[in-house]
Amino acid sequence: MAEETKAQTLATQREPRPLAKIGFTFLPQTWEQLYNYAKEIAQTDFVPNDLRGKPGAVLACWQFGQEVGLAPMAALQSIAVINGRPSLWGDGALAVVRANPLCEYVRELRPDEALKAGYGECTVKRRDDDVPITRRFTKEEAEIAGLWGGKSTDAAKAKLEPWSKYPGRMLQMRARAWAMRDAIPEALRGISIREEVEDMEPRDVTPEPLKVPQPIKEEFAQPVPPAQPNGDSAVEDARQPLGGTPTEEKSNEPTEEPKKSIEEVALAEIAKYTDATFPRASALNVYLKGQSGKIQAKICQAYNDRKKELGL
Repeated sequence: MAEETKAQTLATQREPRPLAKIGFTFLPQTWEQLYNYAKEIAQTDFVPNDLRGKPGAVLACWQFGQEVGLAPMAALQSIAVINGRPSLWGDGALAVVRANPLCEYVRELRPDEALKAGYGECTVKRRDDDVPITRRFTKEEAEIAGLWGGKSTDAAKAKLEPWSKYPGRMLQMRARAWAMRDAIPEALRGISIREEVEDMEPRDVTPEPLKVPQPIKEEFAQPVPPAQPNGDSAVEDARQPLGGTPTEEKSNEPTEEPKKSIEEVALAEIAKYTDATFPRASALNVYLKGQSGKIQAKICQAYNDRKKELGL
């Protein structure tokens, strides 16, 4: 009886936690309350495994979701970090776009229709524009990008990838991502779609360490040996063989390779572009500046040919 009475006393002494709104939506008033709230949420099964036990990551996810209009718990289910980039699930991105006041409607082919037609298609209509935006992503484009049937060179692993298991759904997601970003960029604010980012090859963006410049060694001129009675120097005598015929010395100095022109550097760089690293056209300005019109046209043509080759 004494223990029960003590427990009841402690329960009545606890500070009440007021609920800000009907529906048990807790609105922290201080940073300490916000962090403790995130800390408690991070320990539950309602948080994805990648965020489990990481209150800082939970807070970042909430902030990320708030900027695109997602509630905290919806953000935890719709946002994921893929290849180092925060991304939205395709369905979460669709919810964000449809909730935007600029969106009038979003229409798209179902996965089975996309698979039958051989392409995914999505149309987004803005309220302030009479012309709807329609985008397609075809099976041929997926094949060129190396996505159709799975990216892995291992046949067993490729069969487990989404492009192998759900090709119609992936065609739908790609077309949806392109249409939503082009039609209402204000809604997504440049955020990537998870289904797209998962298809990108991860790149190492670790900066190279700075090289410490080494001190230059000073070279002092060697003293010239005295001339011999016959007028030749001792160095020249030392270079002559016993027979008296002077030998030809081969130079050990390395030959300098011819420097490449701006045109050659630009064409070589464009040839290295991939679908994941393909830059905007403005990236060519560094090569076009100061060049003749003929060279500029050649560089731009190489850029467009590479873009067409990658199916972009």
